[in-house]
Amino acid sequence: MEKFNKEDANNHLVNLERALLKQGKYVDCLIQQSIYHNALSKDLDIEKPDSDSETSFEIGNLDWDFEAYEVSCLIKKLKNFTILNTKDFDLGYIEGKDNLSNKFLSSSFPDKVNRLWVEGLFESSLNINNFFHRIMKISAKVCNEVKFCGFYIRGDHLSRLIISFRHIKSFLFKCCKLSTPSVLDYSKALRGTQIQEINFHGSGMIVLSDWYNKPLEFKNLIEGLSTSQDLQYSLKEIGIAYCEICVDTTRKLLDQNGFEKVQLIQN
Repeated sequence: MEKFNKEDANNHLVNLERALLKQGKYVDCLIQQSIYHNALSKDLDIEKPDSDSETSFEIGNLDWDFEAYEVSCLIKKLKNFTILNTKDFDLGYIEGKDNLSNKFLSSSFPDKVNRLWVEGLFESSLNINNFFHRIMKISAKVCNEVKFCGFYIRGDHLSRLIISFRHIKSFLFKCCKLSTPSVLDYSKALRGTQIQEINFHGSGMIVLSDWYNKPLEFKNLIEGLSTSQDLQYSLKEIGIAYCEICVDTTRKLLDQNGFEKVQLIQN
């Protein structure tokens, strides 16, 4: 797809505002999806798709070649509106102390979504502390999956995220820098958890958590999770693709900590 320049982006946003924001305090994601797929058209003839169709609210999706400028402009337009009719909620290209994205997460998040995906810029691991409290407040609205990508997450925040989203089935920490200098206790906090998958795809790389040179940090992470008997029962998969750690050693670590039945995902 052709990359938007600023003039294209502004024209797109004018059309977006005309077609969506005049509706009141809600943005219907089904219409929004149609606009995105016709974003480069000069004369947009927007028809509302079938209300039974499943769609996603996405900002910063790489398939559209959006850049931080377009994302920022889009959020400015939408931050005072509630998103409707969306199955998934994906927010990408977050950078620095992004107060705009913070407000957007707080004011516009739907009442219920299947998946939440929050993605920082890949140039550096963004401290999740900047968005932590907003994410915690919307945790109960996420039903099945939560995905964090490109963040720095220290141990206490990692623990609280897992606890707050204990009702979901799938966690993904993709290319995150995780800090776990000590073993955390989940023995009481994860009672009744539904978590079936925790994927650390790429997070163990040397440039991130560096589990190759800091195996104790990964060991602390697994030993902490194992303190929950409910998690030992519910967990089906742990993903370690591109984490630069020994598969045999990881398998042994899982077996020693009550995760004998957990499948190790390597891709």
